[in-house]
Amino acid sequence: MGGSALGRRAAAPPIKETPATITVLVSELTQKLKDMDANCRAADTTDDVEKFRVEALVVAVGELMLRVKNVIFPPDLEAKVGTSGEDAAAAAAICTLTEHIVTQNTVPLLLLQLVNLEFETRKLVSTLFVYLLRNDARFSSTYLEQHQQILGQLVDCYNYSDAALPAGIMLRECIKVESMHKAFFVGPDGALSHCFKNLLEIHVHNLNFDVASDAFETLQSVLTTNKSLVLSLFDPEKDESSRAR
Repeated sequence: MGGSALGRRAAAPPIKETPATITVLVSELTQKLKDMDANCRAADTTDDVEKFRVEALVVAVGELMLRVKNVIFPPDLEAKVGTSGEDAAAAAAICTLTEHIVTQNTVPLLLLQLVNLEFETRKLVSTLFVYLLRNDARFSSTYLEQHQQILGQLVDCYNYSDAALPAGIMLRECIKVESMHKAFFVGPDGALSHCFKNLLEIHVHNLNFDVASDAFETLQSVLTTNKSLVLSLFDPEKDESSRAR
């Protein structure tokens, strides 16, 4: 949904977020995403009322995601540099935000609805995901290992041109985590995973040039990141000295 029949509201000044408002923010975002899923599954595309309801949810999720982004990257960050009290408050706000996003399983819901969100919101989802991977040790280790279906969600986004590019950014960031990189290659049965096979056999051949190019960039990252891991998976007989070269 690139545009909304609801129109654009005038930009409101950023909300002064506190741990309490952030807790409510993540709960609202998670619930809106669940409502989107329920409405998208049940919606009659010929029903104007259903269309309006879904579009209202899309706008609401976009507004909530903008608030999420403003917690991580405050608009007035430069004015706060050097102010220890403000720095501590900002760090506490980010900690509260990431804790609730992880515990409420908000990320898989965002990825599930990625194709239905507006362009700017999809970019915000990608920004949040990359931030979590780079800055939240719990998310980049335990959480991802317990939610490896995220890889499949991201690869599936290559089926939709609107979602392919932000999904590609998130997927390439995932591959930098060695446990996720291995999971991307090897399925539960020990054979090549569906994620890798779909990327190699389907998505790099997409008729949409932008999608195919992004998929190829991801494939290149898959084969060149963590080289020792890649070599061990493709040729387990190689000795350690060969892997190092």
